[in-house]
Amino acid sequence: MAHHHTIKSDGCDGLAKRLNILPQGAPPTEFLFKIFKVLFYEREAKLVSSLPVKPKN
Repeated sequence: MAHHHTIKSDGCDGLAKRLNILPQGAPPTEFLFKIFKVLFYEREAKLVSSLPVKPKN
């Protein structure tokens, strides 16, 4: 039986949800989570997901 490893993590999931509220969106896909894994450690993704998102005036 093959073991299925998911790339999704709590920090990356929070970050995807946060980015998806923006007008251009960022739907949570496996590809997006792969990008996050290259860019962030788990702790960093959690911290970035808590940053305020404000549209530029």
